[in-house]
Amino acid sequence: LRLGKHAPEASSAQISACFSHNTRGLLGPAVAQAGTRVLVCVGTGDAMIDPSHSRAIAKELGVRVYEAPGAGHQLNDECVEWFNQLLVEHILGVEGKKVVTC
Repeated sequence: LRLGKHAPEASSAQISACFSHNTRGLLGPAVAQAGTRVLVCVGTGDAMIDPSHSRAIAKELGVRVYEAPGAGHQLNDECVEWFNQLLVEHILGVEGKKVVTC
């Protein structure tokens, strides 16, 4: 196993999957059936995945989207306290009880 090195076909396949992946209309029923709570959070400055995608997912699932103003794609690294607080609140089922900003 070589980390960081892979065949060009693998990169091509990954990029292709990103462009063709579509779960619209499938996530809501799947999550409801599983009985799983979902946490959606996004950095408003995410240049990798447009924040509108996270908002659309949250809307489809009927959950709140938590937005970190100006943060990018790696919220767990860029907004450590904020991200960790969201996770703790979500795991405990007490979202929104304490506000920590990014």
